[in-house]
This record gives sequence, C-alpha cells and structure tokens, in this order.
Amino acid sequence: MTTRDAAQLIAELWEQFRPLVDARIRVIEEYVTDREAAQVGDGRTRVSEALRERARQAAHNLSGALGSYGRPAGSTLAARIDGELAADTVDLDALRQTLVELREAVSR
Repeated sequence: MTTRDAAQLIAELWEQFRPLVDARIRVIEEYVTDREAAQVGDGRTRVSEALRERARQAAHNLSGALGSYGRPAGSTLAARIDGELAADTVDLDALRQTLVELREAVSR
C-alpha cells in the first residue's frame, strides 16, 4: 500500500466516522448548555452527574480516536476537555473555548 493509498483510506474512514464524532461533540455541547442554564446566583450549578460523565466519556473517546484519523490537534483538545470534565470543578469559559477549537479542528 502506498502512502497515497493509506491517506485515501484514512480519508474514507474519516467520512464514515464523522457522524459519530459530531454526535460525541453534541453530547459535550449539551453538557455545556445545561451547565450554563443551571447556573445560579452563587455560581454553583445543578447539572446531572450522569450527563457530565457522558460528556467526559465522549471527550475521552474522541481523544483516543481523532489522532488515528489524522486529527492530532483534535485529539489533544478532546483530552483537554476530558481532563476538565474529570476535575472537581469545571471552568466553563475554558471548556466552551476548547469546545469551539475542537469543532474547528475536526472541520478541517
């Protein structure tokens, strides 16, 4: 298999994997949206831990897979989101910005 053949195969696999990538990013976006809506005056939030864990798992899966599809920057960003969601407190502004960067990285 030539380098060109391998690149073509990766591109084809990426197109098949892309809907799953989008679905996983939407899970993270759902968490961010719910978290924003749940904020109360004292800065604490009430968001389902199950949703947070689903978002963390989605980020974790993305971080492991995106590099295989030629998106190493996306893998790094997803790992950053995974770490942020695993922390005791979540910096919502940082998470939102990293999510924007992740969307851009997988759009290329």
